[in-house]
Amino acid sequence: TFDFAFVDADKVSYQAYYEAALELLRPGGTVAFDNVLWSGLVVAEHPADPDAVALRAFNESLHFDEHIDLSLLPYGDGLTIAVKR
Repeated sequence: TFDFAFVDADKVSYQAYYEAALELLRPGGTVAFDNVLWSGLVVAEHPADPDAVALRAFNESLHFDEHIDLSLLPYGDGLTIAVKR
C-alpha cells in the first residue's frame, strides 16, 4: 500500500487514475490531483473543451464519494486532495 499519490496527467483519465490510486492507498492515505479547475473552464455553462468536461464530471463524482474526505484548494489551477477513509 501507499501513503501518498500525486496525479498530474491526462485529464480525461483522472477518474481511472483515482480508482487505481484508491486501490493502492492505505486507509488514511492521500491522493492529490492537479489542475482540477482547468483555468475556470470546469464551471463554464457549456464547456467545449474535452478536458474541462472530464474534470467537471470527475469533480462531481468525488463530491459524492463516501470512500474519501475531500478538499479542493483554489490555488494555482486547483488542487484536489482526497484522504481515503
